[in-house]
Amino acid sequence: MAPPEGKTKGWGLKLLAGGIALALWFFVVTTQRSQVALAARVEYVGLHDDVMLVGERVDSLDVEVKGVRSVVARLGPDTIRVKVNVADLRDGESVLQISPEQVEVPAGVAVVRISPAHLRVAVARVVRATVRVTPRIHGAPAVGHVVRRVTVEPPAVQIKAPRSTIDARGTIETMPLDVSGLRQTVTRRVGLAVPQAATVDEAAVRVTIEIGREEEMRQRKQRAGR
Repeated sequence: MAPPEGKTKGWGLKLLAGGIALALWFFVVTTQRSQVALAARVEYVGLHDDVMLVGERVDSLDVEVKGVRSVVARLGPDTIRVKVNVADLRDGESVLQISPEQVEVPAGVAVVRISPAHLRVAVARVVRATVRVTPRIHGAPAVGHVVRRVTVEPPAVQIKAPRSTIDARGTIETMPLDVSGLRQTVTRRVGLAVPQAATVDEAAVRVTIEIGREEEMRQRKQRAGR
């Protein structure tokens, strides 16, 4: 038995109304726009092996963006990046203009403003050299004890730095090692005091500090002097 004609028309009108409501909702959601300012991470790209960034470096920029509200609401520091190409920079300081094209944003988002719009970037040619590691010791062992010997493994490391930095030093120090109150030999892994704008192939070295009794050391020297 077929349904009454009035009831069929009623269902048709309800479906039509539902479709119109859904279309209006979709229209509102996709046309509502929002504008926010976020901190965007700066990535320096194109750096060759024989060049390194020196001096103070800007790691983030304030970027103002606008777009569909639902997309903008999901933006964060990890979703926006500013890529700065330093491949063709000469030695010394350069001033680079940052354009919206350098900002990576999701689809549907546009860059409105970047602050600051210019960056000062300094690069320097680098060299590699082998430098001796010097342990930095402070403090004094327990009473009646002395530092007999200090050894470092490895005794030298490879350093990568601007030539002026390497020319000014033939060694690299460890971080401070405190021997205060020691009565026996100790071995510690300690980091290196890496100069600014430099990298090393070893993040840390093993330092062995041999502690002996002062009287024994005196007797050894006396026997050696005979």
